[in-house]
Amino acid sequence: MYIVNIQNIYNLQSLVASEEVATFEADQLQDPLGTSVWRSTGLTPNIVGQFDVSQTIDTWGVLYSNAQSGDEVKLRLATSEANLTASPVVDEGLVDVWPGTGDLSDWPYIHQRQTIATPAAALWFRLDFDFTGNTDGYVQVGALVMDTRFAPTLGHASGWELIPRASAAFSNLLADGSVGKGGGAHKRDARFTLISLTKAEAFGEFRNILRQTNETLPVMVVLDEDEDDYPMDTMFYGYMIARRETEPMPNAAGHFVVPGITIQEP
Repeated sequence: MYIVNIQNIYNLQSLVASEEVATFEADQLQDPLGTSVWRSTGLTPNIVGQFDVSQTIDTWGVLYSNAQSGDEVKLRLATSEANLTASPVVDEGLVDVWPGTGDLSDWPYIHQRQTIATPAAALWFRLDFDFTGNTDGYVQVGALVMDTRFAPTLGHASGWELIPRASAAFSNLLADGSVGKGGGAHKRDARFTLISLTKAEAFGEFRNILRQTNETLPVMVVLDEDEDDYPMDTMFYGYMIARRETEPMPNAAGHFVVPGITIQEP
């Protein structure tokens, strides 16, 4: 289980796509809601971005995409823009955006996430898409995630409740730019309790994420990082809403419990 905030993407110095539809520019990926999208004119575009300061990235994701089976994306990180192709510090190679075997027919968007085995400090990133077989004829992405994940040493999320919001179906930006409703998938509230955190995790790392994002910037939460076939059911992108009862409490084992956390999909 881990949590990643989107502070790095929100604070980018620059974000440029090799191609884009005039009304769906790349800078819309800095809209944290995931409802404003970037859309390419072809099937093999790239996106290049510059962080505000050098970052050590260990987790990344391409969210709210129109990926189909066989579609791929590659991440490269570097200390300069030129080194993105000449000498990247991280080159993930092409990875599948579409998951293994899960049935995603009810979802209007696809989420993809990856962890980096050997993170390295970088100031620039480049994403290369290969959607050659995509029948839409373009690449569309609603949100990016690139940051350091908070993964508790012993702790994990307990008592998960996944609650579809009946009045809030996912919207779907159609090819003509109009907004339609998704094919039945509804936005969800995911409620859980973090248990067995160390004191440093409860009052340090987790509290810092909460302070930066609570109800203002979304986070990506991955319930089961080993689940690749059904990612839409085990990962969530949304606002972390923490009420007064989320104050960490010690348990009998000397670890800390953080109850009352909700992730609300925007």
